Amino acid sequence: MSLHHGGAPLLSLVLLCLSPLPAHAAAAAATLDHQADKAVWAWADRVGGDNVVFISRRVDGAWSSPQPISEKGGVNVVPSVSSNGGGDDLFAVWTNYSDSQAQLRYRQLKAGNWGEEQEYYTGLVSNTAATLADDASGTLWMVWAGYNGISDEIYYSRWNGSSFDTAKAITANDIPDILPVLGIDETTGLPWVQWLQFSPSGYNKYETTWDGSAWTEPVRVTAEEKPAAADSLVNARALPARKLATSSDTPAASTEEDNTLRIVIPPFVTSPESASLHIPGYPVRSLPVRSMADAK
Repeated sequence: MSLHHGGAPLLSLVLLCLSPLPAHAAAAAATLDHQADKAVWAWADRVGGDNVVFISRRVDGAWSSPQPISEKGGVNVVPSVSSNGGGDDLFAVWTNYSDSQAQLRYRQLKAGNWGEEQEYYTGLVSNTAATLADDASGTLWMVWAGYNGISDEIYYSRWNGSSFDTAKAITANDIPDILPVLGIDETTGLPWVQWLQFSPSGYNKYETTWDGSAWTEPVRVTAEEKPAAADSLVNARALPARKLATSSDTPAASTEEDNTLRIVIPPFVTSPESASLHIPGYPVRSLPVRSMADAK
């Protein structure tokens, strides 16, 4: 599969933590067109000596002007954006590299106004690849990879209405676990997480699901993946998204021939490798664009 971006050569998009599409998710593609008008792109771009996080929202068939939302200087990268409690409210989180640390920063859009930028202090050495999703009950979840001084592990937290709860580990195995993807099961309304775990022969993909009170035992779903290299696109769990193109016509449209979603990268998203796309109601609330590679 391939895409055009701002007149650039054909490229293929690598979405990490991928696995076969569940049957119940295939029907989602047919309904996304009706919700795509509130889609939101979040990405990082260079401004002066800093990297700044921007967002743009699809309103009345057009993308809004890119709006900077990060305020702290330094390198702000890999943003994630999701709905928060329904309506037009949003939540955005990203990693800020400054003062030799990698900490999570976030802002909340409520009733049309952005609140002040806040730091979520985890107590970890570094925090990267954060992703957000609100479940069927309206609870906002955040999952990320954090370095605890020994290895990278997968952590999670929930928004309690005024702040994020204390970070808790999903993995604790002293083996590097990276690049989580957070989704919501359309049948149960509960979150699931996939990530990559290092091994000498490659990266193994693992998955866990919240059962209502705890995370299930992680299960390996595939083996020996490369975290930043692939020659073709495949489907992610609960993701019928794999075709991409450059156009201003629509942010998402289902295709009848293979029931996949066509994602459009607008030309103003200048660094798609550090970007995510939120489509309301989609199982993965914040689709991460992890890597770009030349198509064969």
